[in-house]
Amino acid sequence: MSDSAWSRAMAEIRHRVEAGRANGRYPEDLDDQLASQFARAAKDPLTFTALSALTRRVEDLRALRFGRNRIGLTSTMPGGAQLHRIIGIAVSRSISGVLQQVAELSRGTADALDGVVAALEEQRAIITNDLFGDIDAVHARLVAAEHRLARLEAQASPAGADDPV
Repeated sequence: MSDSAWSRAMAEIRHRVEAGRANGRYPEDLDDQLASQFARAAKDPLTFTALSALTRRVEDLRALRFGRNRIGLTSTMPGGAQLHRIIGIAVSRSISGVLQQVAELSRGTADALDGVVAALEEQRAIITNDLFGDIDAVHARLVAAEHRLARLEAQASPAGADDPV
């Protein structure tokens, strides 16, 4: 589209909007209404910072590793470190079993929390799409009713007459 065609199209749009405002088809605050509607549509009304934090915590939980190498064997008592090593060898099978069970519990907990996060995300999407879609539909109906009322008022009022307030 050439610059002159663009200028003519924009001039025609401005002319139609001014005519629509003059005959009551478009309210005077149409620009503000459109800006407000765009602002609502452009932002995420359901930002859950706690959900993002929960997702990170689940990732941290998945990164946890259990192992015998993480069991401290130091002691402040003389000979205590050697005693801990001897006891560790004696109960090695039990410790390995407990570590395996705790690792399974950790994986299961992380899986369950992933499900909770997914369910919350799904609910957030449902609320966003359904509820806010319904609110937008009601808002659109209200705006349409206001436009019809403005047109009726414009038709009922003689041209140039001041409205008694």
